Amino acid sequence: MFSKTLLGASVIAAVTAIPENEKFTSLPGFDKDMPSDSYSGYLTATDSKKLHYIFVESQGDKDADPILIWLNGGPGCSSLLGFFTEHGPFLTDGTTFEENEHAWNKRANVLYIESPAGVGFSTTSDTEWDTNDTLSAEDLYAAVADWFSKFDSFAQGKELYISGESYGGVYVPYLAYEVYKNNNIYTVQGNDDKIINLKGFLVGNGATHWDYDVSPSYPQTLYGFNMISKQLFDEFNDQGCEYYFNDFRTHKGPDTCDDLWEQINAAAEDMWWYDMYRPDPQGKLPTEVEREGKVTVGGQEKTYKRGYTPRELTPWLAKMNPKNKHLDRVMDVSLSDYINQEDTRSALHIPNDVQSWAACSEQ
Repeated sequence: MFSKTLLGASVIAAVTAIPENEKFTSLPGFDKDMPSDSYSGYLTATDSKKLHYIFVESQGDKDADPILIWLNGGPGCSSLLGFFTEHGPFLTDGTTFEENEHAWNKRANVLYIESPAGVGFSTTSDTEWDTNDTLSAEDLYAAVADWFSKFDSFAQGKELYISGESYGGVYVPYLAYEVYKNNNIYTVQGNDDKIINLKGFLVGNGATHWDYDVSPSYPQTLYGFNMISKQLFDEFNDQGCEYYFNDFRTHKGPDTCDDLWEQINAAAEDMWWYDMYRPDPQGKLPTEVEREGKVTVGGQEKTYKRGYTPRELTPWLAKMNPKNKHLDRVMDVSLSDYINQEDTRSALHIPNDVQSWAACSEQ
């Protein structure tokens, strides 16, 4: 009887197991404990790739609330930007901290994943590697499956949503397709315990298809914000002008379209892409910032890139309007300093041998 009881207790422990060694209760600079159970660690994508994650349980009813995956865009930008500056439990610029009354984990269990490998604190042991949207989605799916094995108390049919912004317009549906594809395989195999209960996905300001995004939508957007005249907008359309990002397709229309397109682009040279209602752009001029930072981690000095620019955050936008005056403004310098601090890394369980953090990767 004793052995049966012990076995039963072991099974219960396994079913409800969570990685307690990856839990963190506070972060440097924030004078309050995390408002819900929070975890930071690594998920296995392949034998050589480990993706860093932060998971914050719902501040509401964690058992009833859904799971929400968040992916920042770029491509190649860290989802810690979303955690620290957009919809995490608190907001910080690296120097000041405040609780976020609109935190997404008020009503959801939110999983932030830095992807692909090489972005942020995510790692690869490969000295050379290629990546693309399909490989990134496959790695992400493997990492999500690993997360469910770590947090198996959340794997019992709980609703899952996948969300992202910007190049998340590619990341998100590609990952959703991987979930859908593998769910079909497991259904045929009868492995119902491996099926992920995907309910939907959310994309904000997504870059999804060059047939419609960026250049094709540019004139309408500028006209809607009263940045170009109705006369210019109407003439552009009446002439049948069509332009595509990065020469994705051959431009359409007579030669006069080139002049009209130049006028449209000139109107946006002083535009701050990320908030068109903001009267002044964010960030500092490149001459005002020392871009290389240094930090000592585990007795070894590491260097890192301080902040990020629009050219680094959304390089495809920089290609569309290379004359924009704010391409090299440097944003979130203090945030980069904060995340790279040794005590912040330690709180997030980042091993000393992992690279320094950068908002966007050029790899």
